[in-house]
Amino acid sequence: MLKNDSQSVEHLLGAEKKAEERVNQARKRKHLRLRQAKEEAHAEIEQLQQEREKEFKEYGAKINRNCGHTPSSVLQERPRDIQEKCNNFSSRHDVKGVMCNSSFLRRCVGAWLFASCIAVVISDCPFPKKKLAHGRVIYEASEHVKRTMAPENYLLRYKCSLGYTLKGSKSVACVGNKWTDKVPTCLKMVCSYPPSIQGGNYTLNNGINGVPILGSSAVYSCDTGYEFENSSNTVLSCYLFPNRNAQWKGQIPVCKKKESCTDPGVSKNGSREGECCFIGSVLEYRCYEEYELVGEDKIECLPGSNWSSPRPFCKPKSVHCDRPPRIPHGVTVGEKEGDYYRPEEEVNIHCELGYRYNGVPDHVPCLENGTWGDEFGECTESICDPPEPLNHGTIPEIESSNRTEYPFNFELTYLCNKGFRLIGDSWRFCDTQKWSETNPYCAEILCPDPGVPEHGTRTGENFSIGEKVTFKCFTGYELIGSFERYCKQNGQWSGELARCNNPTNYCPDPGIPINGRKNSSSYEMGDAVSFTCSSKRYPLIGSEVRECLPSREWSGTEAKCIGRFIFYFAFDVSGSIRKINFKRSIEFAKAIVKKIGISKDGARAGALTFSSKAETEFLPLDYETTENVVDALDKLNNYTGGGTSANTALSVIREELIPLTQNVLLNKGIKSVVFVLTDGKANMGGDPKEEAKLLKETGAEIYCIGITNTVKRESLHKIASEPHDEHVFILQSYATLSFLIEEITNGTIDYSKCGLGLERVGEIVGRGRIGGGDKVAEPWPWMAALYFITTDFSHRLECGGSIINQNFVLTAAHCLFIKDSLERRSEKDVIVKLGLTNLKNQSSVKEFEVKELFIHPQYQPGDIWDYDIALLQLKRPIEFSALIRPLCLPPAELPPNSTLYRPGQHTVAAGWGHASVVQKNENVGTVIEEQLKEIILPIQSSERCNASAIDNIVNKEIKNKAFTDRMFCGGDGRGINDTCQGDSGGPLMQSQLNDDGYIYWTQVGIVSWGVGCGLPNTYGYYTHVQRLMEWITNTIDSVKINI
Repeated sequence: MLKNDSQSVEHLLGAEKKAEERVNQARKRKHLRLRQAKEEAHAEIEQLQQEREKEFKEYGAKINRNCGHTPSSVLQERPRDIQEKCNNFSSRHDVKGVMCNSSFLRRCVGAWLFASCIAVVISDCPFPKKKLAHGRVIYEASEHVKRTMAPENYLLRYKCSLGYTLKGSKSVACVGNKWTDKVPTCLKMVCSYPPSIQGGNYTLNNGINGVPILGSSAVYSCDTGYEFENSSNTVLSCYLFPNRNAQWKGQIPVCKKKESCTDPGVSKNGSREGECCFIGSVLEYRCYEEYELVGEDKIECLPGSNWSSPRPFCKPKSVHCDRPPRIPHGVTVGEKEGDYYRPEEEVNIHCELGYRYNGVPDHVPCLENGTWGDEFGECTESICDPPEPLNHGTIPEIESSNRTEYPFNFELTYLCNKGFRLIGDSWRFCDTQKWSETNPYCAEILCPDPGVPEHGTRTGENFSIGEKVTFKCFTGYELIGSFERYCKQNGQWSGELARCNNPTNYCPDPGIPINGRKNSSSYEMGDAVSFTCSSKRYPLIGSEVRECLPSREWSGTEAKCIGRFIFYFAFDVSGSIRKINFKRSIEFAKAIVKKIGISKDGARAGALTFSSKAETEFLPLDYETTENVVDALDKLNNYTGGGTSANTALSVIREELIPLTQNVLLNKGIKSVVFVLTDGKANMGGDPKEEAKLLKETGAEIYCIGITNTVKRESLHKIASEPHDEHVFILQSYATLSFLIEEITNGTIDYSKCGLGLERVGEIVGRGRIGGGDKVAEPWPWMAALYFITTDFSHRLECGGSIINQNFVLTAAHCLFIKDSLERRSEKDVIVKLGLTNLKNQSSVKEFEVKELFIHPQYQPGDIWDYDIALLQLKRPIEFSALIRPLCLPPAELPPNSTLYRPGQHTVAAGWGHASVVQKNENVGTVIEEQLKEIILPIQSSERCNASAIDNIVNKEIKNKAFTDRMFCGGDGRGINDTCQGDSGGPLMQSQLNDDGYIYWTQVGIVSWGVGCGLPNTYGYYTHVQRLMEWITNTIDSVKINI
């Protein structure tokens, strides 16, 4: 039993072992099956991935085989197109409940297997609409038209049908999942708007919103009074031309004025029928009852623009006068009911300009019996008798003529001798009845009484120009100031106030102001001296009381009896003034303000404008400095036009402005000075004479400044204070505004001041070239005309020059050499004429012979124009006048901020030179213009001047050395505008402002040379005066030493 049990145990153990082996074998088989299944799954997934990658690549997808994430069944948001692709490509193998993450496709083969994925970025684009209206879409390949998606960088192109134009891009590309632009559209081609024609218009047919397209037409019609030159050419069509552009087809119509006759009018006592007034028009006239027709009842407009008969008249059947006779050079006008004059109606006779009526009176009434009350006179030519001579002055036009009568509009110029000033207008003309304005006269210029110094004497009682007075002090006193004083040309004394000082005084004698008094003669430390003026006409300016200080100086400022003025400027802004004259009146006021000066305790100024009413612009209390008042005047722009009421302006000043100012300033010696700037043509508000009288009774002084060419001087006399010759001034009678200011403030004009004379030109931007350009509107008073002797012993104008002082004229050196032989001219060959503007009118010209010629020693005649400068010393000194004055020269050293010679700055040249374009190397000789001309030219840089010389000079030997440091050039380089032959030696000038704010002129260049005249890309070349100032100064000084 035991044996069998052991055997059983052994058998049991063997069976277990076999079973374990079988299990192990089964496990191995299962493991093998599982591994095989995994390998099969991986192979299937790899195959699917390869298939899908191939599909994605066809659509432009970019493949990333590294998933980089843990499989998940969580649904994540993703773009719809990616979601759709994901569902589309993975639906066959996806397991329910498992979704792809954003931008991934997942392959799931059995829930117990791990998932595999492909990461993709989709960049394809859906194709836009397949058709383009009135055009076509062009694919990269024809078979692509069936596709719905386009890969990255795919290009679609668009083209419109004939007659249409593309609006939008010609092509679009697939980039980053989107097309680069919208699909364009094809629109019908358009024409430009139809051309406009003079005297006509057009109607557009078949356009879209007023825009002409292909097939549109423009139908033209002529305005009233116009007709087509060719009635068959009245329509233009918008047509497609072979160049595939839409343009108007047809000949542009032309409307011409219909031939017509002048409208003959119609009687007030009748009517007419018919169209007026073209060729072929017929007018039919009828008269009202109680009137009968005189003449043809029908008149026709005939070829040649003449009526077949004159217009008929309607003659009253009651009492009337016959029609007035025809008066040669005159017309008859008057208030009448119809074509004929009736009793109590009168006719006025007006003569043409240049004729005057010799009948008395110039109006003839129609009497009760139907006859004219007087005989009709004639219109005879206007002639003036010789004017009265000018004592202490000259009338050049009279002295140079033997006329016994003068025609209409003949002009006279009045010039006073040295030491005299003109009272009245400087010019007059022969008017219809007599010489215009009143006869001017020359009054001697006198200086004010210089006084006698305390404790001294004065020798000399003559205060005329050029006279002197001398001062001496009593024994024990020393003279302070000038012991000798001369009465200057400007009516002022030279030197300083003379006073006799006791050396023992602690402070020097402060002197007695001219026109004033001093109340004390004690000048010890701490003493006070007060001053008063001798007349209310001279309110005190400066310190009324001055104290002797420990420093031996007087406190305060010097006392002067020139008055504390309150200025009131009344500007006429009515319609008769014009805006340009209003601006001139503003410039006048600014000049007065700058000359006098505005300060808190000194002068003040206010302004008002007037036309039909007066308006205060600013009060004297508003501003306390000159700069502020000038700025306020600059801002005035209240030019309104309309009527003129000077009476209202004067009333506002008297009743409002003066009382207000005096109350605030406590009326301390205030002198009210009123400047009325007008033409004197008051036509509203009553006669200003009475209001002016009331204003003058308050102590106000009234100046009237006439600011137009048609001033009514008698009206200004009614307003202005007396004497009228010191209170009425006509702006046009003065060459410059600065001279008028001198006349008002000093009583005289100093013509020796250089560069003053033409402020107007300084404001002009461009005037046209000298050759063929504008004639000068005002004379250049420093212009000199150089005449040279010819082979027939006559003299010919060949060059210009400039007056630089009483003895010398500046010109170009090459003018003093004969052109062909290069032989130097002698002094006796030259005649200098000054005061010349028009060659045919030399009545005001002064001739001078030359004493000596000075040519720069480094000048060499020939083809090089370096050092082209010369001086002419005259045999007698020049007497300066309104027409003959000196020109300023530049300083020896230019200030750092100077505008002289700066490129881009404008210069002015003047001369009588050649008037036409001259080609290179063309010899035109010396062709002189009759009238002096002027031009404004910009300065060019040295680099441009040199380059232009090199480019334009033909001679290779000199072209690189023609331009030197002693030259500069000017011009715009566009051609036409230039100086030319005959202008040589004349001045090139720049305008500047002096300390008083006036324009003055400086000579910066001398007209020297050029390549032709007025050619494009060329410039005129000028001697650089400033760089040769040392030679000019030394030459003039050497002559003075020799004298």
